[in-house]
Amino acid sequence: KGVSLLKEIPSVADSVLTVVEQHHERYDGKGFPKQLQGREIDPLASIVRGSEELSLCLYPHLDHEIDVPTGLERFCATAEGQISAKLMSNFHEVFTTLDKVSGG
Repeated sequence: KGVSLLKEIPSVADSVLTVVEQHHERYDGKGFPKQLQGREIDPLASIVRGSEELSLCLYPHLDHEIDVPTGLERFCATAEGQISAKLMSNFHEVFTTLDKVSGG
């Protein structure tokens, strides 16, 4: 539905439409709407998918934040199959580094 709404706006780039359409696809092919898998999924859509999952792991409730190491542990457990192992590793590395730099 989001894609059909955005298509009405001429200034929205095709790359944005692709990300919106594919951000619920899973690396293992169990996503929607087209059950794309692996490299069939746009890399930016996979990043959005991973970001959504990581956000849910770090902020399980809107008013409650958990520590980054615990959130990353949950993320690694739940994101398997949703995004590639390489992307999961990249998320883990970036957020572990940010946590260390910020004194977490």
